[in-house]
Amino acid sequence: MGTSPSAAYTSATAGTQTASLYTTGQKAPGTRSTATEEYNGSSWTGGGVYPTGLSRVTGCGTQTAATAFLGSAPGVPNTTLACSYNGSSWTAITSTNEERNDAGGAGSQDNALGMGGYRSGVGSLANVELWNGTSWIAQNSLANAGPTSMRGPSAVNTASALAVQASTVEEWTGPSAANLNITTS
Repeated sequence: MGTSPSAAYTSATAGTQTASLYTTGQKAPGTRSTATEEYNGSSWTGGGVYPTGLSRVTGCGTQTAATAFLGSAPGVPNTTLACSYNGSSWTAITSTNEERNDAGGAGSQDNALGMGGYRSGVGSLANVELWNGTSWIAQNSLANAGPTSMRGPSAVNTASALAVQASTVEEWTGPSAANLNITTS
C-alpha cells in the first residue's frame, strides 16, 4: 500500500480503494496540512493544495471529482468552508449553511450530503445539508445528534447512505417531498 508522504489524520477522503484521495488534516497538535494525496492502488502521489489547513473535514466523491467541506483549525473551531476538486486543483464553492466539524459525508462532487457533526460552544448537532452543485439545502435533522461516520454503497450515491453514531445507525433514503427519510435501527 505504501506510506503517504503527508501523513495527516482527520482528513477529508474520497474515491475508491484503487483511486482515492485525502486532503488537509492534522499533522501534529496545532499544525494542519494543506496537501492532497492521491492513491492509485499501489502508491501515493501529490495532488492540488487545499485552500487552508483544517482537521475534522468531511469529504466525498471520486479522486478526480471530489467535494470537501466543514472542519476546524487552531483558533477556528468550526467552519463552513466547502471546496470542489477536479483532479488537480481545489476551488472554493458555496459555503455550508451551518459551521461544524466531524460531520458524515456521502455522495458526489455535485450531489453531496453532510450529516451530524459537532460545533464548539454548542455541542453535538443533528443537522443535515444536501449540496446540489449550486447551494446547500437544509434537510430534516437526524434523530440523534453527534459526530457522524457516514457511508453510502458507493462514493457517488446520496440516494442511499448510512449515518453511524456509536451504536445508532440511521438510513438516508434520499430527498423527497418531505425532505428526508431517515429510519433508525
